Amino acid sequence: MTAGLPLRIDPERGRLRVGESRYLLIRPETLAPVVGAPDPAVAELLREGGRAGGRLAAAAVRDRGPADREAAARILAFGARIGWGVFEVEWSDEGARVTLRNSPFAEAARGRAGGPVCHLVCGVLEGIWEVALGRRARFVETRCAALGAPACRFEEETS
Repeated sequence: MTAGLPLRIDPERGRLRVGESRYLLIRPETLAPVVGAPDPAVAELLREGGRAGGRLAAAAVRDRGPADREAAARILAFGARIGWGVFEVEWSDEGARVTLRNSPFAEAARGRAGGPVCHLVCGVLEGIWEVALGRRARFVETRCAALGAPACRFEEETS
């Protein structure tokens, strides 16, 4: 996943692709009622969907080079190019801390969320870590811009 991947819009078939992967453009406000739902089952479904996407992204990068922290960073950098916000990773022996500025999910749910809303992002991080780093991790959103924080923050809990 590099900046050089072509964006292809095929209106005849109703498809948008980046490289060989199909993407969907959707306004974040469309998902606001879902990401802001207080139901833990909804949060877990979003997380699982994110894991699937994170695994696919990491597998595509892994097929082009080593699976490591650099691969994870490249995937997250690509996230900014497709509108997920800007990711920054702080690595430590205890696990990673990821900051996300301009989360579209937090922005859409700002003012109506009862708790952190970036469940999909947590899942994406977990999927990336599983494939790119070869370890299962659980991410917890400890700060959320939907609740007034300047950025969302995710803490890795290794298992």
